[in-house]
Amino acid sequence: MLAIWCLPTLVDLTARRGAPAAFRRNGLIAAGWWWIGWGVVAGLLGFLAGHVAAMNIPASALGSAGLGGLLGVAAAAAGEEIFFRGFLQGWLDSRWGVRAAVWGQAVAFLLPHLLLVLVEPALWVLLPVQFLIGLALGMLRWRSGSVWPAVVAHVLTNVTAGLLYQ
Repeated sequence: MLAIWCLPTLVDLTARRGAPAAFRRNGLIAAGWWWIGWGVVAGLLGFLAGHVAAMNIPASALGSAGLGGLLGVAAAAAGEEIFFRGFLQGWLDSRWGVRAAVWGQAVAFLLPHLLLVLVEPALWVLLPVQFLIGLALGMLRWRSGSVWPAVVAHVLTNVTAGLLYQ
């Protein structure tokens, strides 16, 4: 999944011959420790919000993940961030501005997560949380200029949830 989510970014960087502006547009620039710290805070708050929502889901619907599953959700989270907060938000921002970019990527981030309801209808309670997390991570990416704090937040949220629900 990581490779699939990262493919548009790789194509964009290749098409622009690795120009520094392409790295900035995709959020692939270093983030200061301050912003990485905010990524940790956002990840823990995202986990807490997801946990509160998940308290309404039957335990049988949550499943469990072993070490391989945890690595999988970490890689998927990193790939989603590189695509949604990096490539998509950068592309939308260059065309329609920050507000449209943050809201647009959050809506787009929610769309593949709607498939969770097809797998298990009880998981619908996670959808509003995922949309709000998408907005928060979009703001974090915009304010920091980098996708890496959002990657830290998303990976931390998913791995923490995976450990809790094992």
